[in-house]
Amino acid sequence: MPQEISVQTLSEIKIKQLALNSDFGKLKFEKSFLYFQGLQALYKELDELDYKNNLLKSEFNEIDQSKNSYLVYLKRLQSFDIGMVNSQQLHDSLENEIENFYNDTVRGFRLIKLALEDLAAKKSKNKQELQKQQKVALQAEKEYKELSDKLKVELESLKEQKAKIESTKGDVEATRFGKYFSTQAEEYKEQAQNSWLKNRNRVFKWLIGIIIANLILYLVLFITIKLNWWPRIKPDDFFTEQYGIVKIALIAVLFYSLSFYSKHYKINSNLAAVNKHRQNVADTLSGFLASNPDDKDMRVEMIKQGTNAMFKHIPLGYVNDKGDDEGGPVQEIINYVTKSKNEI
Repeated sequence: MPQEISVQTLSEIKIKQLALNSDFGKLKFEKSFLYFQGLQALYKELDELDYKNNLLKSEFNEIDQSKNSYLVYLKRLQSFDIGMVNSQQLHDSLENEIENFYNDTVRGFRLIKLALEDLAAKKSKNKQELQKQQKVALQAEKEYKELSDKLKVELESLKEQKAKIESTKGDVEATRFGKYFSTQAEEYKEQAQNSWLKNRNRVFKWLIGIIIANLILYLVLFITIKLNWWPRIKPDDFFTEQYGIVKIALIAVLFYSLSFYSKHYKINSNLAAVNKHRQNVADTLSGFLASNPDDKDMRVEMIKQGTNAMFKHIPLGYVNDKGDDEGGPVQEIINYVTKSKNEI
């Protein structure tokens, strides 16, 4: 039956049973075991110093939040399963997180602990009680020193085990790359859809709106002048040369904006498709490596072929072979005129 992990049972939790579970095999949490023991002792001492009644609300809330984070790590440790494909990666990640959490917690509560000890000393009614508390503090310091020395010995042992674990590093790298490429694909897709595509559609609507509005205005003026209706303005009187120049300039700017947004939409869509392809290759490679093929040469060849497939250039239709946008008919006209001038 699993241990109950809660604030009420924090000081009674059997850390060794969780961290050094024999079911974990070579993935036992030996380093984390020592950190969890140290934190359990620290929280117990803060409870004995009655931190909730001797600190500001913001300070004891910080300690309570730290306890909750500690319990979350214990629950993650309790639910760890070596049967997962990326169990090695999850193990190493959790070990690093616990180490960082231990260092931050001990460093952050050092002054609070000293302040509580000082306050407890001042509240002591007699010298005997003060000496007793000092003895407890010295004992705690001794225990922390012993724990620190033990950690150093354990870390040396873990360094030796690390060399053995690194032999399987290639197996978990494929999974890590798969997650990375998946994240990149989603980011580029998000930019393409919610930034460049929306702006392009907005500019396109303005462009079509201006063209249709001018066409309707011309027809209205033409019909009203023919029928001698109000406002009796000839189309030539309204659509002057100056008006035409302004409209052409405005439409040219909108065409340029349309081309600009289209180009970046295609670029981001292309990058999203490329990273999605790389994710698929990484996931396929990860599945193959997880099957633990016996042939070492086959593993090396699969990793090599997978790497080539990840980074090989594949035409996806968003951009041309040169990696840029064609620019549409307006750009083709500009390129044609420029080419003709250069030839002259």
